[in-house]
Amino acid sequence: MRRTSGQEDAVGKSPFVEQGNLFPDKALFTFHQENKSPERLSGHEFNQKVFALGGVLQQALAPHESVLLLLPQGLDFIYSLIACWFANVVAVPFALTDLSAPERMAEKVLALVSDCQAACILTDKAVSDALGSMPAFQSVPWMDVKAASAGAVAGTRARPQAPGDTALLLYTSGSTSRPKAVMLSHANLIAQARMAAAQWRIDDQSRIVSWAPLYHSFGLIVGLLAPLIKGAAGTLMPPGDFIKNPETWLRRLDQYAATHTGAPNFALDLCCAAIDPAQVGGLSVGALEAIICGGEPIRKQTWETFVRTFGHIGFRETQFCPNFGLSETGSVAFKQAGRPPRFLFLDAAGLADRRVIVSPKAKNSRCVTSCGEIGQGIRALAVHPDTCVPCGPSRIGEIWVKSPGVASGYLNCAAESAQIFSGILAGTKENGFFRTGDLGFIQDSHLYIIGREKEMIVIAGKNYHPVDIEWTIREMSSDSNLPVAVISRRIDGQERVIVVQEVDETLDAAAFGKIARRIRGCVSERHGLALDEVILVPEKSIPKSGGGKIQRRWCRQAYEDKRLKILHACRQNDPAARSEAGRPPAGIAAVLKDRAFLPECPAAGQLDTDTRFAELGLSSLQYMRIAGRIEALFDIRFSPVMFFKYRRFGQLARYIAGLTAKQDDGRAGRPPGEFMGFPDAGRRAAVPNDVAIIGIACNFPGGARDAETFWENIIAGKDAVASIAQSRPGILQDARRYGAAVGRGFPEWGGFIDGADTFDADFFGISPLEAESMDPQQRKLLELVWEVMERSGYPARGMAGEKIGVFVGAHNTDYAELVHRHPGLVEVYGAFLDSGLHMSLLPHRVSRMFDFRGPSELINSACSSSLVAVHHAAASVRNGQSRLAIACGINLMFTSRVYLMALKAGMLARDGRCKTFDAAADGFARAEGYGAVVIKPLHRAVRDNDTIYGIIKGSAINHDGQSNSLRAPNLVGQKSLIQDAWRAAGISPETIGYIETHGTGTGLGDPVEIQALLEAYRETAPDPPAAFCGLGSVKTHMGHAESAAGMAGLIQVLMALKHRTLPGMLHFKEPNPWIRLSPGPFFISARKREWRRLSRPDGSEMPRRAGVSSFGFGGANAHVIVEEYTACEAVKSAPAEEDVSAVIVLSAMNKAGLRAYADRLRSYVSKFGRSVRLRDLAYTLQVGREAMAARAAFRVNDLSELNAQLGRLAQNGGSPAPLGAAGPENRAVQAARSWLQGRPVDWAALYASPKPRRIDLPAY
Repeated sequence: MRRTSGQEDAVGKSPFVEQGNLFPDKALFTFHQENKSPERLSGHEFNQKVFALGGVLQQALAPHESVLLLLPQGLDFIYSLIACWFANVVAVPFALTDLSAPERMAEKVLALVSDCQAACILTDKAVSDALGSMPAFQSVPWMDVKAASAGAVAGTRARPQAPGDTALLLYTSGSTSRPKAVMLSHANLIAQARMAAAQWRIDDQSRIVSWAPLYHSFGLIVGLLAPLIKGAAGTLMPPGDFIKNPETWLRRLDQYAATHTGAPNFALDLCCAAIDPAQVGGLSVGALEAIICGGEPIRKQTWETFVRTFGHIGFRETQFCPNFGLSETGSVAFKQAGRPPRFLFLDAAGLADRRVIVSPKAKNSRCVTSCGEIGQGIRALAVHPDTCVPCGPSRIGEIWVKSPGVASGYLNCAAESAQIFSGILAGTKENGFFRTGDLGFIQDSHLYIIGREKEMIVIAGKNYHPVDIEWTIREMSSDSNLPVAVISRRIDGQERVIVVQEVDETLDAAAFGKIARRIRGCVSERHGLALDEVILVPEKSIPKSGGGKIQRRWCRQAYEDKRLKILHACRQNDPAARSEAGRPPAGIAAVLKDRAFLPECPAAGQLDTDTRFAELGLSSLQYMRIAGRIEALFDIRFSPVMFFKYRRFGQLARYIAGLTAKQDDGRAGRPPGEFMGFPDAGRRAAVPNDVAIIGIACNFPGGARDAETFWENIIAGKDAVASIAQSRPGILQDARRYGAAVGRGFPEWGGFIDGADTFDADFFGISPLEAESMDPQQRKLLELVWEVMERSGYPARGMAGEKIGVFVGAHNTDYAELVHRHPGLVEVYGAFLDSGLHMSLLPHRVSRMFDFRGPSELINSACSSSLVAVHHAAASVRNGQSRLAIACGINLMFTSRVYLMALKAGMLARDGRCKTFDAAADGFARAEGYGAVVIKPLHRAVRDNDTIYGIIKGSAINHDGQSNSLRAPNLVGQKSLIQDAWRAAGISPETIGYIETHGTGTGLGDPVEIQALLEAYRETAPDPPAAFCGLGSVKTHMGHAESAAGMAGLIQVLMALKHRTLPGMLHFKEPNPWIRLSPGPFFISARKREWRRLSRPDGSEMPRRAGVSSFGFGGANAHVIVEEYTACEAVKSAPAEEDVSAVIVLSAMNKAGLRAYADRLRSYVSKFGRSVRLRDLAYTLQVGREAMAARAAFRVNDLSELNAQLGRLAQNGGSPAPLGAAGPENRAVQAARSWLQGRPVDWAALYASPKPRRIDLPAY
């Protein structure tokens, strides 16, 4: 065991031994046990203990003797391990987890002592007291590490060692009968640690938090060796702390601002099952760079569920780093942080034949995860296990590995070592490969693992992988995240498949039977496989490795030895195992078909149990009429939305049968209150997930060129829909080219803005020719972004070079249509037409113009585009991609094509009015407009004293999947979206006082949206107060702005929060008969009213909250949760009475522009002066505006004086009063004089903290 043959014999020191010299004062390791104070080990203390204990070991033992480390997870284990290498003795870690059964523990320890011929046991007093007195241990010396490490270190030097000397025996099996140890040399461990640190980008600034056991390879590398070799700070937890309370792990990640951590699948699943997301809402893992996923390939469902559940505290998809490695090899393949995991969907039949065939997502495909790219210096191949011929990228083989990290073999297993560690390729005869026993393939340098060669199950000549079946059971049947193992055994000469599922032992027999039948059914459906037996066992019955990996071999052994406690067994020949899917009651199905469907739809004659209603091609009117017949026939309340929930005839018949029997609909949903149980998260403390909206700009129909005018129009009940003939006659001219019957059926109405064709090209430095070639949406976005940045108090060009994200929601291409009808324009504008019309240039031109360096994205999800843009912008700010982000929505209309198509689809209201939730609802009016919001982290907005219009608590996007037609909504998809948004925000729906609905005013769409909301509330908060949450839609005021509609709804909500008023709706007279709100939490917000805060049970007030929905006609949906912000006293600027005078600075491109801006500012002061502080106004003009050529500066003492000075400047360019004396006590006057001369001024430096607020002022 002294040296590994073939490795160099140079004598030297392990780099682990003296690492403390490089970082003497740094806490290299912290051990934090629940309910105990953390223990720390500095570099200096680490050296002292290693040198002291290592010196004792040198005196007691000869080189290369084995030492059993019988120590729990902690600092003692760390320095003891390194002390063994200091003394060049072989460390043998033991999985010490529980001393409650000392006899059983002793049996395992003695098996290892015998196998490795341990010369000494390193332990502590607690273990020694429990085991040391047993007779069996009398012949083995015991050493107390605390006593031995407290001795003198003077003159102690590390014992020489060769790289090939064995350093570690890592036992891979807990079996007492035949343990097996991997022999790892010093060179192996150094290579593994260096490779891991490089792969995971660990350096001396990294902070690692790990609960993974140090006596297993994954935990040893992640938690100890990789951090140590780089001098990183490592924090360790006992594995038991995580298992008992997974929340502790998240709290340690937050507490120590971890950059790296590790977690296998089971750990992520356990967190989702055991942690209430609201309870960790105050945590932040924003510093986290990498979650190293070891043990087995990360499951797609596990990853998605974890991010969805805990994304609100900073977990991101790009943090997950799948990793493939074994005790024998260390890390072989890895994915670096910064990109999401990579998945492939592969044809299941191809996999059974060991072929790689990429397939779309479907029943006959399997999702496999890339373990990452093969590490540098590592040779990995997929090899046919029988012929030893390397496989091509389209074939599955056994993974063979050659690298400096590969161990020399297994202790005392020469034959097995020769077979496994000395693989030889056929043909080339290249040797020295380690045969992993894992099946997989390599594509584009990415390694994919499919299963284990020895665990393959062959039934009737077909191959099955246990992991495939286990994934199916988790996905389709199991009610929990408890472990499941798929095993096989030969019975009567045939291979039989058995499922062992852990369950809650307190369930009754009926529940056990239901679980077993569902498992049998889903495996049959997905794999076409008949299970011989389904066995339900208590929790913790299935054997697992220390890293949480299912040990199927030992599970099968326990099953065969009859050592499993069986709670329930469902065998193939049991009558109870037969399917209970059942058909709908024949009488109800016949009545439903013959008397409800056939009179309205002759095609219904072909209805059977599995017929989807989408196949009938029903119209909205037919759905409504059939729903009316169902109500009359069965004397039940039935809404057309149920066709979108129960989408097959058999499902609907069973649902109606349940109603008529006064039973529950039988849907296997979430138990009441399970989803939320969230306490109110509305108290003022900000959480890391919160982002603030600090700027708003818009231009919507009705002359609403800013948010205040937009709000005034809404409160005044102004109808902003106008005649097309008067507002945009070009559309009618375009319609005539199509031969449309203008004046006889063609739409007459729309919501239009003024000045859609205007643009100050010179201001932006764009030539007139290029400006004419540009889609007006590009032009208006430049103006919009300039304005929204100024209104947030930050000049756009002043943010050049910063990580500013631009997210634009748009989908209209009317200008391109007009250009394409005139081919000759290509000769006029040339290449300008490419950039001018390309949709991607909508955000990109903005980013290029202002030199923004953050993400620049176009979002086209039809009518939900702008709210999806808000979701992406908020995520970009949360994950650090953007310092601040601008979310925009725009929609301009110039042609008749979409009008004609919408008319033919029956989407447009005859009277051009959107009558949301009304009985007369028959569609919407199209509208145009644009709007934008600026988003930044809440804590930074508070710190910078920005104006905060609202807080985005959370948001969600989804596609609602298959529906009854391409344009039809899906109730279940909408419901899931709303619940996902609540979960992301960490709030309960009882705290939401208003929902801005999509509310397009269609007879079917409105009821589906309301029913989805009702069901979301009922599942989440089954007994909410009555009528506490208002429902409304801004579309009744201005029409449907399509890709800008979500932005219009969001801005209305932000203004409602500001003015503490719920907006009303136009055109609401009589409720849609298919919308039934009572009893329930909602009321229609038909008229404006005071928006009162909701109260907690203790009587205290909660912050006002609202939800905003936006649905794309193709199924892409978004929902955003917004909360009011109340400024804390601690961040308010100096009181008004301290304002003696203020220096006002104004600039413009020219004198005319200066006069015009002075006039706009004067109007603003006249209108809003009572709510404005002079100091804030002056500060915003100084730091929040770009300094242009024409300038003016003056000093005023109050707002009335400011108004007068602005009047003088606005009227014919009259000069304002002089600045006055600029003594040393008035630095602002001195700065203004310098500024007037064209010199740059750092205005912010003139103010002490707290600085004044940046406020919303008219933009240039």
